[in-house]
Amino acid sequence: MGNQTTKSPFDVQILSARLKDLMRESVPKVTQKDLAAALGTAPNMVSAYMHGKSCPSLPMAVNIAQYFDVSICLLYTSDAADER
Repeated sequence: MGNQTTKSPFDVQILSARLKDLMRESVPKVTQKDLAAALGTAPNMVSAYMHGKSCPSLPMAVNIAQYFDVSICLLYTSDAADER
């Protein structure tokens, strides 16, 4: 059968870039500390998401999407560029 890998439609690097963009574009600008407090997590976890070191759980991703009022698809997929 061989070692076949299937590319996941979810890309942590896309999440990282989207999260940075959403935080930077928010008015007022959202800091890691602000987002962490709103999500009930530590700022170092938000940093890990922003730097592609960790991927949030599904419930956390839903909370992030709700916080920024975007679809969860926007957070993870490259074909969701206009789904705000």
